[in-house]
Amino acid sequence: MPRPGWQFALGFSLLALLIVAEATRPFLPGDPPFARMVQGALPAAPAWAEFVSGLASFPAAFLLLLLALGGGAWLFGWRGALAAVASFAGMVVLDRGLRLILFQPRPNASLIRVVGHPPGSAFPSTFALLFGATVGFLLLCGIMARRRLWWLTGGIALVVGFAARIALGAHWPSDVLVSYAAALLWGALLLRSMKSAPSAERQSPAETTRA
Repeated sequence: MPRPGWQFALGFSLLALLIVAEATRPFLPGDPPFARMVQGALPAAPAWAEFVSGLASFPAAFLLLLLALGGGAWLFGWRGALAAVASFAGMVVLDRGLRLILFQPRPNASLIRVVGHPPGSAFPSTFALLFGATVGFLLLCGIMARRRLWWLTGGIALVVGFAARIALGAHWPSDVLVSYAAALLWGALLLRSMKSAPSAERQSPAETTRA
């Protein structure tokens, strides 16, 4: 695998600092007012948020994996498909690993609206890691392949996913955003490595079709 550039080294260093911050306090500064602002702008009924949240739960998450795998294969061939699988697998491993070593309390109902009693740690956000590893991966593919509809649709989907988790009070905003950042950094590194790898197939299937 090619050595990552300084941008990736800086990005992963900042990500590590944010994970440490998440692990050492119940929430980051600004989380409660930001969460209240988001909740105030959204419908109070949780049905839509529960539906969106369910998209990244197992076994439904495997459908997102298939979508990412198909998108990666369409734009970049077998390397794109392999990167999609590695993106998903990497975030599953990260989620399991972080949950073994840290626990962050769920948002307090005295600070924001909380729907139900979600179990486990608020950070990392399993939803955000898996959504970022699939929908976010497609967004990155769209940026790399200069497909505006892909990255625009992916960006909107990530925003909707963020809003859904905050609407339910399942996470603080920083829980979701830091988890998204982990997934997107990992996906970007995989795609850069794929693009930099020596290959006789310099054109993707989609590019060949357009030619």
